[in-house]
Order: sequence, then C-alpha cells, then structure tokens
Amino acid sequence: MPNRRHLRSLLLLLLGGLLLPGLSLAASEPSLHHDLQIELDLNRQSIRVSDRMTLLDRTRAWPHAWSLAPQSRIDSVKADGRERPFLFERGRLTLPGLPTETRTISIAYRARFADPLPENTVGIEDPSYGITATIGSVGAYLSGAADWLPTAAGYPASHRISATGPAGLVTVSNGKLIDLQQSDNGTTTVWESRIPQQRLTLAAGFYQLTRDNLDDIQILVLLSGDNAHLAPRYLKACRDYLDLYRQLFGPYPYGKFAVVENFFPTGYGLPGWTLLGSSVVRLPFILTSSLPHEIAHAWWGNAVGIDYASGNWGEGLATYVADYLLKERSDPDEAREYRLKILREYRTLTASGGDFPLRDFRRRMSKTEQAVGYGKAAMVFHMLRRDLGDELFWQGLRGLAADFHGRTASWDDLRRQFAAVSGRNLDHFFRQWLDQTGAPHLRLGEVTVSRSGAGWRVAGVIEQTGPLWQLELPLRLRTTGGEQTVLLAIDDETTRFDLQSEQRPLRLDADPDSHLLRSLDDSEIPPTVNRLRAAGKPLVVTVGEHGRALYAASSDLLRGLHWQRAPVVSEAQLSDEQLAGNDLLFFGWPEKSLPAFALPAGLDVKAGHFRLHGEDFATADDALFVVLDKENGSGAVGILQAHSPRAAADVARRISHYGRYSYLAFRNGNNRLKGSWRADQTPLSRTFESGIEP
Repeated sequence: MPNRRHLRSLLLLLLGGLLLPGLSLAASEPSLHHDLQIELDLNRQSIRVSDRMTLLDRTRAWPHAWSLAPQSRIDSVKADGRERPFLFERGRLTLPGLPTETRTISIAYRARFADPLPENTVGIEDPSYGITATIGSVGAYLSGAADWLPTAAGYPASHRISATGPAGLVTVSNGKLIDLQQSDNGTTTVWESRIPQQRLTLAAGFYQLTRDNLDDIQILVLLSGDNAHLAPRYLKACRDYLDLYRQLFGPYPYGKFAVVENFFPTGYGLPGWTLLGSSVVRLPFILTSSLPHEIAHAWWGNAVGIDYASGNWGEGLATYVADYLLKERSDPDEAREYRLKILREYRTLTASGGDFPLRDFRRRMSKTEQAVGYGKAAMVFHMLRRDLGDELFWQGLRGLAADFHGRTASWDDLRRQFAAVSGRNLDHFFRQWLDQTGAPHLRLGEVTVSRSGAGWRVAGVIEQTGPLWQLELPLRLRTTGGEQTVLLAIDDETTRFDLQSEQRPLRLDADPDSHLLRSLDDSEIPPTVNRLRAAGKPLVVTVGEHGRALYAASSDLLRGLHWQRAPVVSEAQLSDEQLAGNDLLFFGWPEKSLPAFALPAGLDVKAGHFRLHGEDFATADDALFVVLDKENGSGAVGILQAHSPRAAADVARRISHYGRYSYLAFRNGNNRLKGSWRADQTPLSRTFESGIEP
C-alpha cells in the first residue's frame, strides 16, 4: 500500500488543480446541441458513438468541418435522416454540398483509445504522463484533447450523453446526472449539460455513487468500492467549500460538483467535477488541499476561461484562494509558513536558471514552472489583495466572475477589473510583476540607533540590487514597549528610512512576515531536496560496498532528482576538487568527507544506527535521507543512509516528492520524521539588544 506521507507529497507534484488548456471554456449560448449515445467496450479498448447534432443558432451556417479522432472509423453520416457523402482525413470531417436548410446531422463512428499507462511515475514532470485517452479493464479516460466526439471551432455546444457499459461501469462527464440504470446486463448513465462547451472530458469506472444537494447544486461522489466509505466526508467538504466560495466569488457556475476517482494519478479540474487518482482519494488531507483547489477552478479556469496566449493566471489564483487562503483562515502562523515556503521554493528552483516572466507561464511541465506559475503568481495576488484591501479584492473577483462568465479573461482583463473597482491605475503593479523576470533582492545596509530627545531614533538604508522594483516594504521595529510597523516606499538602489520610538529599540525587521515576493538570501533557505533537484554540477558518491549496494537499489531516487546522467565515483576516488566543486549525493554515510559539511544539532549517525531528534533508528528497515550545506557554501550534499538495500529501494521513489524538506527518516517505507533545518539568518534584520546607551 502506498505510504500516506509519500502520497501527500506526490499530490503537491501531481495535482495542484491542473486544468486542460483550451478544453473547458463555456460560452454564454450554445450554437449546437449534441445528443450522444455511447457504448464502451473495455475489452477492445474502444468506444462506439452515435451523435445526433442539432443547429440551435439558425442565424449561422453549419460548421465547415469537424475535428474527430483520426483513428475513428465512420460508419455513417446523415443529414435530416438521409445518408450524406463525407470526407474524413487526418482527423478532419467535412460534408461537401450540405443543404443550408439541414436541421440535424447524425454521425455514427467507432474509435480505439489505448494510450499506455506509465509503469513508473517517478521523475515524470508531465502531470498527464502523456495520456490523452485510454480505455482498459478498469475504466476509461477520454480527454477533450482526444477529439473523441466531433467538435467545431467557434461552435460551443450543449450536450446530452447516454453512456452504456458493462455491469457496474458508471460514466461521468459535464452537466447534471439525469439517470443511472444498473442491471446484470449493463449500466447506463445519462448526463445533460446545458452550459455550452467546446470539448468534453469523459471518465468511466466501477464506482459507487453517493449524492447530496446544496440548494439546486448536485453534489456527487463517485468512488471505488474500496473507498466508498469516504463519501460522507467528501460530501461535507464539498458543501463547505461551495458555501465559502459562493460568498467570495458569487454564484456557483454549474449544476453539479462531482468528486470522481480515476485509475491513474490525475488531479484534473474540469467544469463541475474533479478527477482524482485512486491512489490518493483515501488520504484525509486531500479534503483540505487539492479538493478546494479543484472547486475554485470551477470559477477560475472553467466558467471564466483563461487566455493562455497572454498568460495563465488561473493556477496562481486557485493556489491563492484555496491552498493558501484556507491556512490563513485557520492559523496565521501556518499562512506565514506557506508564504515563506513559496519564496524558498521559488528561489531554490530558479537559482540555477530557468526563471521567466510570469506572463509567459502557460502550463506546468516542471517544478520550476510550478514555482513561477503557481507560487509566484499566488504571491502576486496576495500583494494585490494587501494593496487593495479585502473588500475591493473580493469585489473585483466577483465582478470578474460575473462579467467574464462564458468568456476568456487575460491578465490585462484582471488588471482592468481591479482598477475599475479600486479607482486606481494598476498598470505599473501588473507590468512589473508579470513582465519582469525574477524578484527583488533586498538587504538592510547601514543602520544606526541613537537617542533623540526623550526617545530613540533608528535610521538606515534599504539596498536593492539587480533590476529595480517599486515596493511598499513593511518595517517592524520591536522596542521594550511593544512593536510598530510602517510601510516604506522602495523604488531605487538605496532608500533611506528614519524611525522614531519612545522606548528603547530591540530589533528591526524588514518584511518580517514574508508578505512580499522577493528573492531570498542564501542564509534564509535551508538545504532541501529541491536544492538537489536544481543542482548545477551533480556528482554521485558511493561509500564502500554498502554504498554501492544502496546505489544499485536506488535508481528511482536518481530519476526523481533527474540525476540519472550524473557521474559516479567512490568516496575513495573523490578528489578535493570534486568535493569542493560539485553538488554531491552520497550513498552510504561518508567516512572521510564529513569535515566539508557540518552535521546539524539533533542528528547522530553511527554504523547500523542513526538518531534524529531523539528517535532511534536501528532496524534493517530504517532509512535516512538528509540534505546539508557545504561549509564553503559551494553547493549542497545529499546523503542516503539505509540499513539495507531493501530499505533504500522502498524510499528511493518517495524522496524526490518531499521537495521542501531537509531531512527524512523512514521505517518500512513509511515516513516517520521530516522537517527542515533552521535558517534564521536574514539580511533584513538587525538586533539592538546590546551596545545601546540606556
């Protein structure tokens, strides 16, 4: 059974509310209506479809052509019940000479979809695993990109789908559930979507259905028999999040929200439903992480589409209003840690190159792209909300949801929306955060403390290096009598400040709560697994026979970190130049190299035994992975110390999913301890507790 903590980290990599670009946008009125009769044949991995299309908008002519999966075999095409000639080449279907008065077109066709499922997902950054459509013994997944039903560009359509399959196979798509008939001979599911869409995704599995209603919204949970007992929790969570988001964003845009289990690890946000991998739906934390993210996508990315050509803002917004906002509402300290996590991951993953302007983000295909398109974008929305205030920020989002329902919105549309509700010119704010690569580099320069009459004066300078940014930097002065915070406008290489206090100053902090998007200093970032992922000069080092055995068992770790091509040396062969000039990954505990990097407090390692934060690990099923900084600051060092090759193999595929952690301890493949080393130093703080005249 998959380890729970491993799967939680896997979710952070795989899910995050992935939308299928260009496939989900609803229009305000349908041009066509599809009445689809579908038969799924799992054994032959095929689908048989009869599609009766009606032209609803009689002011328009029929489409000139339809897109249809190129492997389709068309059995017949009829216009108003009469056979018609057709041409079908390379996925393009045309009907030459179609009479203009034609009311209905019926197309009968068959197609086989058999994209292979990945045998090993470790190290695969593409969250779709390259699967566009597949049908097999456990069910079906047909994305809109597979063109499994005829679609015509510029002709959004409403749909009625009646899908039949073997006994117990329930099919899911957009719209409301109209009927579900089950017998020993087969199962028929009927869905009706009056909200027009360009393309549809279809899923099918051997589900048990549990349902509820929130006003006129269907809430459906479709899970396998093994997980069906979790349905009440999902129903309650869906009700709670729909209630919250209706208050923040306005009316829910669909007739249902469904949680649907999938047979491979997806995390897709679709119009009115989410498709989550079967390996993770049983985990309790998904109810407070991925689920609200997917529900938020019902507004942002589905009902309001994303103009991908001008930048994908939907993932950053969903991350902010779900993953982040729920922490803010429950625990301010957790919210601060989440903001700091975003900044650390952004700095770590972009440090060795690959950064790009936020406006250029389209879709996540790597951890670096995720750090920009999800994390950096979430911080931009956070700064915008703090700048405008809660009332105007949520008012702007409600206006966006109403004004762009059924249309695509760009970053510029968002800028205009927030400018309209606030009455402010936001051009520079959006321009600098969207079009400029990177983030501000800030540090405290000279700071002086002196008596000023009966009180105190703290004066100094904020230094900004690299490209210049316009910011409002929070400065917090802690004194013997309390705290005071001011906002300092920054727009140059140096900006002076002058603070007055009646009580003796103790400490000065700039941006102490990590409210600004900025490029952290190395001293603010503990060494983490992600540091190894971003390594510029990787070198694998094996320690003795035991280390070589661990290395042979740990190919999944190398794939997960993208170190498959890293050169390998034994510790006996490791030169001083290699030790100093490379990022290192040791298999086995180093014997001669330890002076090059210090062990943190709380960690003690001996032969056949290690102790971490007071817990002992000495069985053959125990494994330790740590990431350390070199003392000379020239790179990171990862160490896998497992008490057996079997233990190493158990944890090798899991480690890369714990990207933000510095240390991991496992037993029987289950994570027992995890965390990050302390990184308390920052160039944005000064302490005045000594050396000041009383």
